[in-house]
Amino acid sequence: VRLLQRRAGISRLPVELQLPSARDLQFEYMRVRGGSSFGSGGSVSDSNDSRAIKLAYELPPPVEFKPDDVTFPYHLWRKDMKLQLAAMRLSGLTALHYVLRSVCDSVRRELWGIIQSPECFSASAPIVLEKVFSTLDTRFGQSWSVPDALRRWQSFSHEKSQSVSAFLATFDKEKSFYESATNRTLEEVDLVARLLDAVDPTLALKLQESHGSRFRSLSLEEIKSDLIFFEGLAKKAACVGPSPSTSANSSDSNRHSSGRKQSEKASSKKDGPKQKNSEQSTDFSAKK
Repeated sequence: VRLLQRRAGISRLPVELQLPSARDLQFEYMRVRGGSSFGSGGSVSDSNDSRAIKLAYELPPPVEFKPDDVTFPYHLWRKDMKLQLAAMRLSGLTALHYVLRSVCDSVRRELWGIIQSPECFSASAPIVLEKVFSTLDTRFGQSWSVPDALRRWQSFSHEKSQSVSAFLATFDKEKSFYESATNRTLEEVDLVARLLDAVDPTLALKLQESHGSRFRSLSLEEIKSDLIFFEGLAKKAACVGPSPSTSANSSDSNRHSSGRKQSEKASSKKDGPKQKNSEQSTDFSAKK
């Protein structure tokens, strides 16, 4: 990128200017076509550089890092970006532009200034990429202290409106954030204890009733699969409604109650004449 700027006679980009698109870079390379050596010791043609940069903008869009986004802090973004670069085997200009593509405008302008610096003028793309990550680490990596990370890890819980899948995703995200911020890998027994403390108490009770004394010895994956299973059962029960046996029992009770009412009416009708005769005999004896 620095070599392109030097050839094109661009000494500095305006602050308000966005990062050039892959098409703009490709056209600029074609305009200033010529041999180039970019860092890694070998001569690289402009067409190869152009294709490498273009690939970074044709890949699926990465999750964008924003400094004020507390739901996806820098530690999580950095870990996720490193995993993506390794999984897609990105390197050189492609990796550099993919990282630039994954940050917000304000951070991108700051990194653009790093790329233009004399330190990165003749450096290879991998070295420039390490400089970019080093700058980001210094700028955003110390925003969360260990006590803050521990407080965040111990405070999250299963919200009422949150599905089990969404809660488990939050659990994994908070785990990654805590491990990245504290540089510590949590053991499975700690993860199981935290998951059981954070999950909905009704689901934790179902787990305990289902497994009995094995409740605390379950693995993390067993607990996750059981929570998803219990949620599926609850959804099926809500869709089906009351069971046939329950409706049959309710109809039988209705029939019994109506039968009792009819028998009471019939008995009251039969007892009516008897009561009248007894009243008449009582009146007759009183007159005598």
